[in-house]
Amino acid sequence: MSIPRHDLKSNATQIPRETKQALVRLGGKNIYGEPMYRLLRAEDRIILAPGEWAIWPDHVSVDDRGGLGIDVLQKMLTYQRETMEHMVDRGASQHEIDKAAKRCNGAFEELLQSKLSSAPLRTERGMKEIQLYPYEGFILEKWKPVERFGSPDEWNRITFDGMPAAGPYPQYGDYELLAGPTPYMPTIAQLEDAIRQNFQDVQNRPGSAAERVRLLLERTEQAKQAKDKEQWAKADAFRKDNMMVMKTLSLPAGRVRQELATRAGKKGHYGN
Repeated sequence: MSIPRHDLKSNATQIPRETKQALVRLGGKNIYGEPMYRLLRAEDRIILAPGEWAIWPDHVSVDDRGGLGIDVLQKMLTYQRETMEHMVDRGASQHEIDKAAKRCNGAFEELLQSKLSSAPLRTERGMKEIQLYPYEGFILEKWKPVERFGSPDEWNRITFDGMPAAGPYPQYGDYELLAGPTPYMPTIAQLEDAIRQNFQDVQNRPGSAAERVRLLLERTEQAKQAKDKEQWAKADAFRKDNMMVMKTLSLPAGRVRQELATRAGKKGHYGN
């Protein structure tokens, strides 16, 4: 019997056949002929969940949605650096260099702020496939029978806009996290240790709809906080990079020419 789970991305990382076979030897199969344990990448695990979702323009890449637009900022920094260095190289006055540096700094800060405050076209409420775990790397999951999740009535009692807040009822049971994540694919011996060490702990975990909703909200918030922290760290790094470039180019023109010449491997004096 083939179970229509649809709980992994279509381009999910392929796990070696020998590893899958080893997991079957270690844990056997469930009543549907699926392995009791499965190894996968955390970022490949998805779940159908209700919520309010941001709708972005098609031209905005997935990485840039709610992000900084790293490529755009990097290109702007490179262009500004080359423009300023060209001014110095052609002998522009110190007044012209300072004025251009101030203009470049203002343009960069304006772009950075626009990226930080970027917003989607609109938000929509409904069911959507989302990443279940807020981290990356290889994880080990174990299948749990439907009895672990209560009755359909209990499951559907917790709602979001009339939809089950924990997603569709897991009528064929579901896979839950056992161990991980780890940045590298674990060995078969490590998988065996993980199964042995975590078995009792996972058996005792609650699997109700309420608990799943709580964990889902907790993981979503963790992922949001991690992304926000990453974006602000990148923003600060770009600001420092930009300030360093502008500070260097605002030095007296002669010193800048000398620094550029030294960087290019030229000998002699190129200042004023």
